[in-house]
Amino acid sequence: MYIYSGGVMASIYDEEENLIEELQLQEGDVLILLAGGHGYRILDNAAKVLEKEPSAAALEKVSLNTDLIT
Repeated sequence: MYIYSGGVMASIYDEEENLIEELQLQEGDVLILLAGGHGYRILDNAAKVLEKEPSAAALEKVSLNTDLIT
C-alpha cells in the first residue's frame, strides 16, 4: 500500500485474524505485508491510496470479520 496524499490508519492482522498493531500512515509511506491481513480507515477526505498485490494472493483473499473492529 502506498499513500499518495493524506493519511490512513492501517490495522494489521495475523493469519488467525488477531489484531497485531494499528499504524498511522501519511503521504509517502509504504506498507508491505507478507502474511496476515490488513484494513484501513481514511483519516481525511484528501487521502489517496494505491493498493497492489500479486495475482496469486488475490485468489486466496478472505474478508475479516469487521464486527470486531471499532
